[in-house]
Amino acid sequence: MESDLTRVVRALVQRMKADVHPNTLLSVSPEYDEAPESGLSVVPLATLPSVVLSGPTLRPSRTLRTHDGPVLEVDGVATRLGPVATFDLGFSVTVAAGRTHELLELMATMSTFLHQARWLVVARDPEHPDAGNVRYEIDADGEFRTQLRGPDEVRVFTCALVVRGFDVHEIVIETAAVLHALSVELEEAQDG
Repeated sequence: MESDLTRVVRALVQRMKADVHPNTLLSVSPEYDEAPESGLSVVPLATLPSVVLSGPTLRPSRTLRTHDGPVLEVDGVATRLGPVATFDLGFSVTVAAGRTHELLELMATMSTFLHQARWLVVARDPEHPDAGNVRYEIDADGEFRTQLRGPDEVRVFTCALVVRGFDVHEIVIETAAVLHALSVELEEAQDG
């Protein structure tokens, strides 16, 4: 089963493909840079223009923290788990184009996206559509920076965005299930 984090990142990439540019992708390996002194750190791209997301970085979120954890049901016993860890997911965005005009148009499109796309909506549980959706707030995170004189006549701009209020509870649920199973085994051992 796919993690919630993977599903949220996939939903963001799909949303940006629809609203910003169809050639939007998640970076694969930003650690290699042919020219580190340039400060561009662009992942090699097959086609231009392109939009590359790097990340996410997880920053603790105190303002959108969920105070009650999810309810876990094991063997018919429902247990409310404690508070979960809530994070803001930070992404760097690098947009590259072959012409300045094209880059400026993409900059306007990205700016519009960041100011109009208030929510990223993801199914709470893809296996149970009746469980509803979760909405995550999308925000710009800083300023746009341009580089119009790049190698091979590639023009780029960078910006950042944040997806707020992501709860990480999969580990908590797995741990609680293991602890419950152990407590059942202990009870059986004590009774027997």
